[in-house]
Amino acid sequence: MKLVFICAPYRAPTKEGVLANIVNAEVHGIDVVNKLGWYQYFPVIPHTNTALFDYDPRVDESSRKNDKYWIAGTSRLLSRCDFVFCPYSWEDSTEGMRQELQFASGHRIPVYNSLSTLVNREIRERETK
Repeated sequence: MKLVFICAPYRAPTKEGVLANIVNAEVHGIDVVNKLGWYQYFPVIPHTNTALFDYDPRVDESSRKNDKYWIAGTSRLLSRCDFVFCPYSWEDSTEGMRQELQFASGHRIPVYNSLSTLVNREIRERETK
């Protein structure tokens, strides 16, 4: 099983905007399942792992507002992944996404902006075996 990290916007000015970003990330994860599940690729969607914890009063306020905490946890998830799927340009990425992409680059985790490119990679890899 290969893990595909979904790199997409999370933060937004409103809770509704964050919810929309979570749904958007889920859609990208569903695309991974639908297009690459056959090849045993599995989406890792940090947005859904701790969805809206930053708005949940049960979460300690100092943790809710601690960006370093969330980035460290997300980076740990990312470190376990085989690929990153980021269907956004650098210019359209958020600060958190840029940190994830820099982490992936520094740890030699391939980043793909298109699932079809990742599918083609898998097909080529299987053909050479």
